[in-house]
Amino acid sequence: MDKRVVKNERVKKEIEKALFTLLERKRFSEITVSDIIRTSGVARASYYRNFDSKEDVIESYMERQRREVAYTITFSESLADTSIERYNLYFLSGAMFNTTIQWLKGGAVEAPREMAHAFLHLLSSNNAELD
Repeated sequence: MDKRVVKNERVKKEIEKALFTLLERKRFSEITVSDIIRTSGVARASYYRNFDSKEDVIESYMERQRREVAYTITFSESLADTSIERYNLYFLSGAMFNTTIQWLKGGAVEAPREMAHAFLHLLSSNNAELD
């Protein structure tokens, strides 16, 4: 892979990581692009080369997660053997994506840690009911 592409992916990940770090301390609506740049340590030009808004950073992160789940579903031998498990992953990843979007649209009032606990609770409840 081209070194520039690899470097740019690293920059995107640093920006995403910075936003989630900031979400531990501030509401989404209170976070500025300057906060993200300062926390990530990337140049302002690098931020704007990759993103138009804070929402774009979240979308980028969610797309990366979707690709990773799709890769796992496609190439994992254990999932390829049972279609029901594959559909369970599609269901759960879609639910998490849509819940995250609604959380952001609502101003990300709940703390990220609180949302993570809610996700874990829903996942464990879902898996227990499916067994």
